[in-house]
Amino acid sequence: MPNIVVIDPCDATETAQATQAIAEFDGPVYMRLLRGQVPVVLDSATYQFEIGKAKLLRDAVNVAIISTGLMTGRALEASAELCKNGIGAAVPAREHNSSRSTWPRSLRWLGAWATW
Repeated sequence: MPNIVVIDPCDATETAQATQAIAEFDGPVYMRLLRGQVPVVLDSATYQFEIGKAKLLRDAVNVAIISTGLMTGRALEASAELCKNGIGAAVPAREHNSSRSTWPRSLRWLGAWATW
């Protein structure tokens, strides 16, 4: 379907916020939902979901672990483990959509931000 937005939330916080964003969005949207017990990764007091926007969940300079959906929690865990070994691993997360998202300015060094 042309111009469909596909959203893959990582936890209940993002699912609730994405549901509200979908209700306000003008266009077709598909949201992939999680099953089973999924840990809450995002803080609802500080996280704000926006369709088409990337979020930097953890900043660092050595590597980046790009994630979406359920794997976001695991990416944050991997980043913490790498940090223990002196490797800074940034964790940007974005929902999938058919249009280009805006990457956080600090991650534009990844080079693929405009096409991923």
